Amino acid sequence: MALKSANQAIRWLQRIGTTGFWHTAKFTESKFFDEFVYGTVSFWAITKFGVELGASMTFFIMSPLSAAVCLFYLYLYDNYKKDLFSFESIKEVRDATVELGRWKSMLRRIIQLGNVPAFFVLNMWWPNGDPFMATVYMRRREGAFNGLTRRDWDIFSASVLVGNAYWTARWTLIVVLFSEYLWPLLIRPLFHWFGFV
Repeated sequence: MALKSANQAIRWLQRIGTTGFWHTAKFTESKFFDEFVYGTVSFWAITKFGVELGASMTFFIMSPLSAAVCLFYLYLYDNYKKDLFSFESIKEVRDATVELGRWKSMLRRIIQLGNVPAFFVLNMWWPNGDPFMATVYMRRREGAFNGLTRRDWDIFSASVLVGNAYWTARWTLIVVLFSEYLWPLLIRPLFHWFGFV
């Protein structure tokens, strides 16, 4: 009995370690891509070509880059054949018909809202959400680790469009607010007042 519980504890620690490593790696990549690369491309394109053309260029430059990064993650996820981000565990909780503990019951109610809310949350507002996260989460359990089905490709393509439209709009708003309002009305006058310019 003690050996069985010790093995279960070791398996849970291994699972937590694997999930933690991959979540940390994905979080770091997402912050670099979403905050630095997207911001740099948006700032360059909008200041060089104007708001409309610059935003369009940002979308058409960043969408293929985003898709390539997410396809690389999907390739790793399928070839590793392990639940690196604990999505399969979340699906088990979502689909469970038995009575669960308080924490798992609350989690189940949240994720049972449906795939449409999950799709938008995972693409736009989840801390490191992107087409990879949305596609893996929305996969059917029997298709896990077996490549992408037609449905998965549709979800992935829609995720690339929705996610990149969101990030392009977000960065366009940030760049316009900075370059049109914050810089000329606040920062430049402060630089002049302190004698930096």
